[in-house]
Amino acid sequence: MPSITQTLARWQAGLRGQDIPDDVARATLQRVLNHTGVALAAGARGYGAAVRGAALELGASGPCHILGQRGGTIATSAALANGTMASALAFDDSQTETLIHVTATTAATAMALAEWRGATGPEVLAAIAVGNEVICRIGAIAPGQFHKNGFHPTGVIGAFGAAFVAGRLLGLDPAGLVHAAGIVETMAAGSNQCWQDGTWAQIVDPGWAAQCGITAALLARHGFTGPAEALEGAFGLFRSHVQDSGYQPDTRRAVAGLGEVWESRNIAIKPYPCGHVSIPFVDCALDLRRRGLRPEAIRRVTCHAAGWIVPVVCEPVAEKKRPATEWQGRVSLPFTVAEALFFGRLDAGSYTEDNRANPALLALAAKIDHAIDPAAPRDEQYKGWISVETEDGAVQEAIHLHGKDDHMSDAAVFAKFRGCLAGTPAQERAAALRDAVLALADGGTVQQVMARAAGD
Repeated sequence: MPSITQTLARWQAGLRGQDIPDDVARATLQRVLNHTGVALAAGARGYGAAVRGAALELGASGPCHILGQRGGTIATSAALANGTMASALAFDDSQTETLIHVTATTAATAMALAEWRGATGPEVLAAIAVGNEVICRIGAIAPGQFHKNGFHPTGVIGAFGAAFVAGRLLGLDPAGLVHAAGIVETMAAGSNQCWQDGTWAQIVDPGWAAQCGITAALLARHGFTGPAEALEGAFGLFRSHVQDSGYQPDTRRAVAGLGEVWESRNIAIKPYPCGHVSIPFVDCALDLRRRGLRPEAIRRVTCHAAGWIVPVVCEPVAEKKRPATEWQGRVSLPFTVAEALFFGRLDAGSYTEDNRANPALLALAAKIDHAIDPAAPRDEQYKGWISVETEDGAVQEAIHLHGKDDHMSDAAVFAKFRGCLAGTPAQERAAALRDAVLALADGGTVQQVMARAAGD
């Protein structure tokens, strides 16, 4: 019986660009545009400068570009920087069932290899679509289990998607691709420990996964070998990373309906730069703002949340109400709701140092508590429910849902893209850069995208 990676590799080998459904192809193009915008927004921050500096020092000059930079570098360095920047604001996309961030890794991998190896726009988009599907299918084997044990599945499972992207663009046959997946298993890594102190470590995971995928595919191309049962084997990924002895990973999810069912349809682009589970609560806060609610009228706010998200975005309570760093703010439900209620927006300019020190904003965050909502759905759809008691004793409520079917329109994605570029050197080139990304579907090149991003 073939292993999971053997089955995925055979499927990938037989898949032509024209076999990808129109809606998946269009969504892939949207995700690449979003990837480009959020990476450029992050590039203007401190972590953008840090990862660019490290990537350029690690790599020699070459044909590949870090978004927004004129000078070229090698493929692995460009992939590391672009994947990291795309995830830095928590503003990219994720698979709603598993909370895995997807396109930050696959697009960084494909775009670096395209500049190095000369792949066409349609080839790049097909490779990203394949990599996204692989990530979603592997993630669906054990949704939620990686987070439970402190692993960050974006980095761990994302590396497998990167290996499939790289293998496709490097021309690996199915056997070579299986070796690449086996090799990348020993490289894949990701930890959520940085949530404890708000440091930046986690945001490097998509960039590191992209770098690992390229490296593993190149090793396989030169004859290096890796285990075929990298996922389900006796010492494979799901034996080492799923540590609940009573939980049985559903390996069928990885291969069922290949070519007919596209799990990557369940990837959603984030409308706000926060943890995905907080998105419907932001919708609630903005809804209440539109109805006239203002911070000075608020006595108390209760966020009714699913029990499983409480340890992620509500606790420890003191830290969540007064986040010490930008990243702690992004994974804090009370502070995120406070920002939305206070400013009437949540975008690429949120969670600044000034905001985190604003006495009035902190006072509002201190009034926000949580309660368990026993009726909240568990998978593929998130529920936001906010109750606000005002100083006059009245109660206002809002309930919103967000899930796998909540996809942004082309116009909404471009509006977000423009917003991400605001205040960056690329601001005046938003339309030209958008057109260069969209042209990938019609034979445009990644080189043209990178040139527009850098102002050439």
